Amino acid sequence: MTMPEESGGKTQDTDQVLPDTQDESRREPDTRREMEAKLEEAMEEAGTERDDFGES
Repeated sequence: MTMPEESGGKTQDTDQVLPDTQDESRREPDTRREMEAKLEEAMEEAGTERDDFGES
C-alpha cells in the first residue's frame, strides 16, 4: 500500500522543489525582437500597418 502525499515528509528548503531558473545555458535564445523586425519589414513592403488588423 502506498502512503498518501499529504502524509509524506515536507521540504524545508524551496531549493529542493524549485528548478534553477538562473541557468541560461538551458534556455532557448529569445528571437522575439528579430521576428518582430522581420514582421514590420514585411508589413511595410506589403503596405499594411498594425492598425489595419482589428482585435478578434
